[in-house]
Amino acid sequence: LKRGPDGKFSDDDLANILHSATSNPAGTFRARGTPPVLRLVEIMGMEQARRWGVCTMNEFRKFLGLKQFESFEEWNPDPEIADAARRLYGHIDNLELYPGLQAEPTIPVVDGMRFACGYTTTRAVLGDAIALVRGDRFYTTDFTPYNLTTWGFHDCQRHLDNGGGGGQS
Repeated sequence: LKRGPDGKFSDDDLANILHSATSNPAGTFRARGTPPVLRLVEIMGMEQARRWGVCTMNEFRKFLGLKQFESFEEWNPDPEIADAARRLYGHIDNLELYPGLQAEPTIPVVDGMRFACGYTTTRAVLGDAIALVRGDRFYTTDFTPYNLTTWGFHDCQRHLDNGGGGGQS
């Protein structure tokens, strides 16, 4: 970029830089998808997880109530990725959590579903969000006429006869 006689950059040049930067979107979660500049950070993260004794991919899926993977091909159907993981980990039960989550194929995008990550990650994120809402004191212990006033408490109740199937009116 070169400044003009007025000391400012050309709007067209700035627009071209922004356009070219956004025309190459950030990568999705996938095997071998980490940009080279972040490779060291990713390696350090895996080493830290090993020192902390983080659970394996299958242990995490079991914790979430999901079916555990029985083979590397079930986890990632790409033969090249499954074979590389098999050579590295030996058995699917040894697959580390971070590489397992990172390389799990993304859920196909359909209307109403915009997560660009694998099923395990999606389930974990949504499960956490639900737990936060269910554990919110304003929806549990403080959801009383005393805290909300009688009018406020009544206003928050479901009204099944409102034509909206019990939604807020």
